Amino acid sequence: MQGQVDAESVARWKQEKLDAGVGTRTLLCALHVLGAAFKHARRFRWTSANPLEHVHRPRHEYQVKAFTAAQIATLLEVADSETALFVRVLAATGLRFGELAGLRWSAVDLERGVVQVREQFTHGAWAELKTANARRSIPLPSALRDLLGARYKALNVGSIVLHPQADDRLVFNSPEGGELDYNNWRERRWLPLLKATAPDAKHPKRIAVTGTPHMLRHSYATALIQSGENAKTVQTLMGHHSVAFTMDQYADAWPEALSNAGDKAAELLFAASGGKTVADTDKSKESVTQLSDLRAPPAGVEPTTYRLGGGRSIH
Repeated sequence: MQGQVDAESVARWKQEKLDAGVGTRTLLCALHVLGAAFKHARRFRWTSANPLEHVHRPRHEYQVKAFTAAQIATLLEVADSETALFVRVLAATGLRFGELAGLRWSAVDLERGVVQVREQFTHGAWAELKTANARRSIPLPSALRDLLGARYKALNVGSIVLHPQADDRLVFNSPEGGELDYNNWRERRWLPLLKATAPDAKHPKRIAVTGTPHMLRHSYATALIQSGENAKTVQTLMGHHSVAFTMDQYADAWPEALSNAGDKAAELLFAASGGKTVADTDKSKESVTQLSDLRAPPAGVEPTTYRLGGGRSIH
C-alpha cells in the first residue's frame, strides 16, 4: 500500500480531480478520509509514513449567504403563525435547525430571556452538539420572549401548568407530535413558504425569496457584526470552535473595523506621550461599514436592524 500511494501520487490525483471540475470542498473531504486512514494505519504500524502530511490542501473559500432584512420581512409576511415563529427564532438566535428541533422548554428561561443550547435532533436522531463550543447560552430579544411565553401559555390551556424549566416537552413538534425532521419540515413548510413569496396580483413587484433555512443563521451573525459586536462575542453566540473560524467566515463583514485598528491602537498607546503621534481624522469622512457589493453574500444584507416582531429589534 505504501509503495502504491505516496505523496506524489496523491498530489497528482488531487490536481487531476481539480482540473476535472471536482469541488474543493468535496476534494477536501476525500483527502481528510484518506489522511485518517493512513493515520490509523501508521498507529498500528501497517505503514511507516502518512503521505497526506506532505500534500497541500486546496483552499476552500466558503461563500456566506444570508437573507436581507427585506427578505426576512417577506418571509414573515406570507408565513402561517407556526412557521413564522420558527423562522423568527432561527433569525433571532442563530440556532442551527437541529438545535432548534431539539430545543426543550426546560432549556428556555423566559424570565431571564435566555436559551440554553444543550442537544440537537438531526438526521432523524438525537446527537451530540457539533462542537464543545456549541453548548452555549443565547439571549432572547424581548419581543421573541413574549411570543414564546404566549406559546407556552397556549400549550398549557386546560392542563396542569408547569414551570417551563421543569418541562421537557419540545418547543416545536411535527404535526404527528414527534421530533421535527429537517427534510419533512423543508417539504411541508419551507418550500411552500418560498413559493408563497412569489409576486401575485396583490404584490406584483414583490421579488420571490430563495435560499435555505441555514441562511437565517448567517443573517443573525451578520446582524451581530453590523451592530458592532466583537469577533469573540459573535463566535460565542454562534457556537463556532474558534474566533479564527468566525473571522475567516465573515471576514468581509467588518473591513472598516480592521482597517482602523492601527490608528485606534496608536491613539491609546501614545495618549500620554504629549506628542501628536497619529494624524487627526476628519470625523465627517468616517465611513460606516456597508454589506453591499461584496464578493459574496452576506452581500445585500442591508445595514439595518432586524425587526422580529413586536416592534423590537435585535442589535
